[in-house]
Amino acid sequence: MVISGRLLLCTVAVAMVAAIPAAGASSSTVAGTSQQASSSTYFYRLLRVAQNQPNYGAAIQSDRRTLTIFGVGYPTSRLESLIKGAPAHGVTAHWRRCPYTQKALISEAERLIGKYRFVNQVGPNRDAFALIVGTTNKRLLSSYDPEAFLHTSFAVKVIRQGPIGSPK
Repeated sequence: MVISGRLLLCTVAVAMVAAIPAAGASSSTVAGTSQQASSSTYFYRLLRVAQNQPNYGAAIQSDRRTLTIFGVGYPTSRLESLIKGAPAHGVTAHWRRCPYTQKALISEAERLIGKYRFVNQVGPNRDAFALIVGTTNKRLLSSYDPEAFLHTSFAVKVIRQGPIGSPK
């Protein structure tokens, strides 16, 4: 998720790739592909349920068999049962607590981009623990307390970044 000016670009960081067996593939290859498709379907269902939770923060798929879901507090009973059922699908799923929901991070990102002309880009960190703020403003880049500088209660990581599409 990156917010630049009024443009809101959403990206889902979870790859839902299932290999299709080649013609003449052995039965063991087809069985492996079937299990891979099953785990992809399971990840998709798990992610869809997680994203519909009011306390959802983020999700990171570190490999084809591991999904970590970040959220404020604890998962709902439905999500918790899906997470506990992951091993039956040959995958691993975890819940990790984070300080912010995705909705709160996006709302604050929109506020910052609307209020400060020198904020070129802003979006949630991949694990929902902070906002990443892109700027070329020297005072903000050298600030020891970017949260106070931006008048925000959210954790902030500042990076040198011009507007999208600008020369480097």
